[in-house]
Amino acid sequence: MNIITLSAPLVIVALPQSIQQPLLDCLDTLPNHTINHADKVTKTDWKTDNPRPYWQLLHPHIIPVLDTFTQKVDIQDYTLSEPWFQQYHKTDTHGWHRHPQSVYNVVYYLELPHDSHPTVLRNPLNIQQMITPNVQQGDLLIFPAFITHCSPPNPSSQRKSIIAFNIV
Repeated sequence: MNIITLSAPLVIVALPQSIQQPLLDCLDTLPNHTINHADKVTKTDWKTDNPRPYWQLLHPHIIPVLDTFTQKVDIQDYTLSEPWFQQYHKTDTHGWHRHPQSVYNVVYYLELPHDSHPTVLRNPLNIQQMITPNVQQGDLLIFPAFITHCSPPNPSSQRKSIIAFNIV
C-alpha cells in the first residue's frame, strides 16, 4: 500500500476575553448532566435536548473565524453541528474518539487552568506520536475530524470548560 501524506491544518485563534465571563455565567444556569462510565465529565449538555443559550453568545464571535478558515481550506459551503459544552473537574476525562460525519472539529477553551491539559491529538500514521496543541484559555482550536483525540484526566483542582462543535 502506498500512503501519500498531505498537509492538514491545525488552527488556533484567540477569541475576545470579554465573552468568557458571560459564557461561564450562562453555563452556570444550565441543568446538571453528567457522563460517568468509561469517560467522566462532571457537567455537560452532550446528547441532551437542553437549550443551548451560550451559543447565542459565542456564535457571532466564531462565524468570522470560520468563514475565513473555510475559504483558506477550500470549503465552499459548510454547516455546523449542534454545539455542546463539557466541564471537567479534577480527574475528569474523555477518552480517545473521533467525530464521524464531520470535516473539522472545533473546541473553544473557555476555562483552561495552567496545570490542566488541552485536547491531545494522535498522529494517524504513527499512533505512538501524541500532539498537544499550544492552546490557552480563550483559544479556539480547529483540527481535522479524522484525527483521534482525547481530553486527558484533569490534574487540576480548578475546573476546565470547553464548548465544542463540528464543521460538517
